[in-house]
Amino acid sequence: MKKSVLWMTVLLLLVLNCVPAFASVGDRVLFRASSDGYSETGILNLLPCGDGFIIAVRENNRPELMLYTDIKAQPESFLLDEKSLQETNAESETRLSAENWFIWNEEIYALVRKTTYSGDSDHTEFIVRKARLAEGQVVLEDSGFPELDLSGMVKTGNDGYESVRNLIGLFATGDHLILVLGEEEPETLDILNLQDGFCTEYEPDNCCEAAPGPDGSLLITKADWAADSSTVTVQVCSVDPDNLGEKLLTEISGCTSGLITPCYNPAADALYFVRGGELYAMPQFDPERMEPVNACLQLCTSAVTLPDGFVLMKTADSVILKNTDPAQRGNITLRILNRGRGNTIPETIYAMGSVRGDVFVIQQEEGEIKHDILQAMLTRDDSIDIYVLHYDSNEFQALLSRRYLPDLGGNAKISGNTGRLYPYIQDAVRQNGNIIGIPVYFAGSALGVDREAWKQIGGSSEELPGTWSQFFDWLEVLPERLEGQDVRLNDADRVFFRGEMLQMLLNQYEIRMEHRGEKDYAFASPELCDLVRRLNSVDYDALCLPDNWKQDESYKDPNELKQPLLNTNTFRPIVSESWDILLALGFVEGEEVTLPVEMDIAFVNPFSIHREEAMEFLALAMENLDIYDKYNAYADMTEPVRYPEFEEEMQWLRDMIEADRKKLEKAKNDEEKERINEEILLLENNMKKSEENDWKISPADVERYQKRQDMLMIRGYDFFNDLFTADTIEENHEEFERLFWSERAPEDILEDIDRQIRMIRMEGN
Repeated sequence: MKKSVLWMTVLLLLVLNCVPAFASVGDRVLFRASSDGYSETGILNLLPCGDGFIIAVRENNRPELMLYTDIKAQPESFLLDEKSLQETNAESETRLSAENWFIWNEEIYALVRKTTYSGDSDHTEFIVRKARLAEGQVVLEDSGFPELDLSGMVKTGNDGYESVRNLIGLFATGDHLILVLGEEEPETLDILNLQDGFCTEYEPDNCCEAAPGPDGSLLITKADWAADSSTVTVQVCSVDPDNLGEKLLTEISGCTSGLITPCYNPAADALYFVRGGELYAMPQFDPERMEPVNACLQLCTSAVTLPDGFVLMKTADSVILKNTDPAQRGNITLRILNRGRGNTIPETIYAMGSVRGDVFVIQQEEGEIKHDILQAMLTRDDSIDIYVLHYDSNEFQALLSRRYLPDLGGNAKISGNTGRLYPYIQDAVRQNGNIIGIPVYFAGSALGVDREAWKQIGGSSEELPGTWSQFFDWLEVLPERLEGQDVRLNDADRVFFRGEMLQMLLNQYEIRMEHRGEKDYAFASPELCDLVRRLNSVDYDALCLPDNWKQDESYKDPNELKQPLLNTNTFRPIVSESWDILLALGFVEGEEVTLPVEMDIAFVNPFSIHREEAMEFLALAMENLDIYDKYNAYADMTEPVRYPEFEEEMQWLRDMIEADRKKLEKAKNDEEKERINEEILLLENNMKKSEENDWKISPADVERYQKRQDMLMIRGYDFFNDLFTADTIEENHEEFERLFWSERAPEDILEDIDRQIRMIRMEGN
């Protein structure tokens, strides 16, 4: 791996930890790829177009051009229907897809991949088509170019197999089209003359990046690493596309990466580039005149300048607008220490960049030495503005008990959204009526029975246990139900399964006591000892749970392909039963069951000097919760949600059914009619299944969650945090095994845990 690639990670860590940088007025995040885990979005290119620009993306495998004529307004969207480009005849089928886009002489062009399928073979080639934007559609037309030699996009191996080369970049400069080919860094630049179609293959030495240059030239950067490999001097060269003559334009020293995202502005005759978390301007390639004009902590892959002096920058998942007027740089930096889970905080950082370009937000990284939050409070440390912690962590509970947390109710949006929360969540984020934090993530753990597996062995909901004692009764009779079935109890070995069950049993006992308001309880109670004794007595051989600790590496579990019936971590507050039936187990029949819900909470440092901006960030975070967390949190979020691709899939099924019905009218014999009718029936069944099952959040999910409100409680204490921390769990692995994986007498295990917790609490006091 080249050093410049290696240092990409180093650069990111350095700027996140120590660079004092600020944002500017007018900075915005114009586009952010979806992070929902279901939509696939790729940002292809940035295209300056007249006084505006185009962001070219491919979302859910569909090309889209977003035209901005005003950076303060929403873009106009144009879609390309690639299905309409397919050509089919009796011998072959041809498919066309727009791989990328470029601008030349103020016109839009598409680089199109053309694949022809014929029998068992296929052939790929690339062509260029002119793009016309009309009525929300992209229409591809003849380019008007001579035949362009794009054969370098396709490699043919010794076996005759064709593979497409990776396209890193695509742009026009002067009368030439540049294709940047390679994997992580440019390996080959194919230079196509748009006047005669001729292609020159250029392989510059040690090339890191390529971009359009002055007067129709090509800019390339080269990295010259220092002897100690700690810094690099980046050479910026121009290349004449006609004769490949190189000319050194400038050198930029003191870089920590060979990647600087070069961008030339011909109107200002200035080079823009990124170094050390700053966006620099260098007029006329003169190092003596370069100056930082804005912050840029993001790792960018390309950039273009706009007529109004802004720079448009592309990262792996976003497009960011940057002001280049140093006089308009902001002076507010928010620093966040995030020990939470999920995407709420990263997503809100992008959202904040869209509404407050003058506020720069840094998610502070922690090294080996963790930030001591309690000590920071005692010393009135203002270096962190926002903290994100697990609600049940010892740190947060200490802050809560010492009443360090400031009231956020002065922010109208936080106050309004807090009023929308389910009551059990409001109970957790309020202290004496004050709003002391906002929820950013929810999770939980409980037992669940797989719906399909339970149905497969003839089970009914009435047979499922309602208490822990009934659960162990159920395990005793289960082997008979599983005999000869393609279903097994669980996919873990018996040691791990028993340890998981013990932790869950203790967690639910703990939340039961917390719900009762009891603080001085012990795990070594008679009822809990009896249940652990029953756990130790489970017939794991009859349930076919393997004892992998006693097997050699060649051992193959004969039941490993069977479907697991019991899941030991099935519960998230909403959508918990799409596939599993939740087992809400009580300790006494008829007793109200309490299920623990884990929550991560964000709050403002009471000593922050940017408290108003910090509250504005948290208000925005409440609007940028993950879709599941929104439904977990807000009582008015009740509308079911389909998966993004649902409508498109349903339309495809309807089209297929309609096409089959037309075929049916022309069928020549009964055999053909029967075959087509079977196809129609299969498609109709698929439509029915999709309508029933293709829910991201189904009506049943919402209904079950709302009915379950009275049994949910945010967990405020976790005994596991007293015994182990994330930093010590591995080094104390033997102790963990002794407590949770050994089959000692219940009294010994539980009294051991009680004793350790008492000692830790005494030391803490």
